[in-house]
Amino acid sequence: MGIEGECIENELKQKWHLSCLKCTKCLGVISNDYFLVNHQIVCEADASSFIADLRNAGLTTLDKVEKRRTRMLFIE
Repeated sequence: MGIEGECIENELKQKWHLSCLKCTKCLGVISNDYFLVNHQIVCEADASSFIADLRNAGLTTLDKVEKRRTRMLFIE
């Protein structure tokens, strides 16, 4: 059995309950687009800060940053 009711889905068709998609840095619930920074889910605010810090420290090709777009769904 999968997710039922309101959920959030990204462009890869991955789904989460509204309260389950959380930022790994601030632990806040993510309800909009988010980033994967080195394979960790990060909210837009923390991603911006993290990316700025990486640029100042010298962003390398080992650092991977991807934006994930989301949408709200209701699954019956």
